[in-house]
Amino acid sequence: MDPILDKLTKTRARMLLSNPWFGAQAMHLKFVEDNEHPTFSVDGTHMFFNREFAGSLNSRVLEFVLAHEVLHCSLRHCWRRNGRDAKTWNIATDYAINQILKDSGFMIHPQALLDSKFQGMTADQIYDLVRSEQRKQKNGAAQGQSGQSQESDQGTSGEQGEDSAQSPSGAGTGDSGEGSPQITGEVVDAPQKEGSGMAEAEEGNSEFDWQIATEQATRAAMKAGKMPGHLARLMEDSIRESNEDWVSILREFLQRLAPSNYSFRTPNRRIQGVTLPGIQRDVVGSLVLAVDTSGSVDEAMFKQFSEEFSSIVEEVRPHRVILIQADTRVSSYEEVQIGAPIELSRIGGGGTKFQPVFDKVHEEGEDPAALLYFTDLLPSDAPEEPDYPVLWVSPSWCENRTGFGQHVRISGVK
Repeated sequence: MDPILDKLTKTRARMLLSNPWFGAQAMHLKFVEDNEHPTFSVDGTHMFFNREFAGSLNSRVLEFVLAHEVLHCSLRHCWRRNGRDAKTWNIATDYAINQILKDSGFMIHPQALLDSKFQGMTADQIYDLVRSEQRKQKNGAAQGQSGQSQESDQGTSGEQGEDSAQSPSGAGTGDSGEGSPQITGEVVDAPQKEGSGMAEAEEGNSEFDWQIATEQATRAAMKAGKMPGHLARLMEDSIRESNEDWVSILREFLQRLAPSNYSFRTPNRRIQGVTLPGIQRDVVGSLVLAVDTSGSVDEAMFKQFSEEFSSIVEEVRPHRVILIQADTRVSSYEEVQIGAPIELSRIGGGGTKFQPVFDKVHEEGEDPAALLYFTDLLPSDAPEEPDYPVLWVSPSWCENRTGFGQHVRISGVK
């Protein structure tokens, strides 16, 4: 094996034992050599490394660098730039990340961007402060140049604009050792599926994939007793804030069924902070809504499931809606009147089996446009994949083990 790649692979393997939260998530990144970049970078799918730089690091500092790149993904920095200046975004995210890693006990690279004044701040907050400092530096430089001779162009040929990535004056030098602090790893925007330059056979990790990976790693590390308290609190806040709104994903899910029949030109009312596209005409066929009434679905979860049904029907307005309640068997099968409020009363309370719902749909001769299954995803069976789309809707802590369908998590239910 290539010695540098072997070094990276072994370091990541050690982290699975010493720092399992970081090690488990690092497994979702593919090492790719990129010597055009001086250090490391990450795009949510690949961890790019400079051969010379990687070879110069001792094992402890290399662990820091790998953890640094993982945190860019865990905190979704690859997806959250939103048009902000890329270099300044890198500075801001590095300041946020490196303080977390220092508090987690990592050996910080001597040239890493680190300043205790940013402790506890998000990358977004740091970005605004850094930009403000950049503007002050630019204005100060402009005032200083105003007294220079018009014949001298010294300093103007290399003048940097507002989008330059200079770090704030004095920032980082107090905690990060000698010399001017440098970026030890770069975060780049996650590649888009179209025109990303990736091989067609290669599927990149999405922001939602990382949300799932982070939550799984958090639960595993906490169970093993190897999750630092401050990091656990940070991840709880991040997960809670970044839970994708199920309505937004539902919209995209149904757009794929009838993409030409939705338009933002006639937007619908807002639900849970999401503006849905107006539906130009009713083209979605039968929609099956299944709800898990098993004993493992607690009352808070069941209540939220109930609240979401009416919103779905109101926004989607399919031709026909079938409502199924089931635990290990189907206990209720009924057609719902479009426009009427949907009220669920728990019927059942036993274990969970998914196959009876799909069998019932088949027995009734239904050919639905899609089936939405509200559940905690704890079945005792392995259902067969039907020939229509399935969207599993569950609380944020659940993991889709069915092997098919799309999974969306609803916030607000623990």
